Amino acid sequence: MDKAVDILMEKIKGHMRIRVIGDYDIDGVCAAYILMEALEGLGADVDMDIPDRVLDGYGLNRNLIECAYRDGVDTVITCDNGIAAVWAAADAAVSTADANSPIQGDGVYHSVLFIL
Repeated sequence: MDKAVDILMEKIKGHMRIRVIGDYDIDGVCAAYILMEALEGLGADVDMDIPDRVLDGYGLNRNLIECAYRDGVDTVITCDNGIAAVWAAADAAVSTADANSPIQGDGVYHSVLFIL
């Protein structure tokens, strides 16, 4: 947990964009909002996204990560989802380096941090 806090503080101090992705149920929405408010209180440039139940389905998926990437988000934090979607995050992170990727790869491999 200390490593995660250090990374988040580095992102906040560097004015990097952070997105909290919650779940569409009530505890996911509330958890995402509380986390977003806490990060804002620390000075973060943060927003949140809640998956559409019909369009996105359940949990974290590549589309949500690609949307964050297109929006200039540097760091994604999941809240009440994502633990079973390691493949989605890893796949999207690698795709950002692919010039043929649908997310307009920039040739740079972006890191993915998992805290379980």
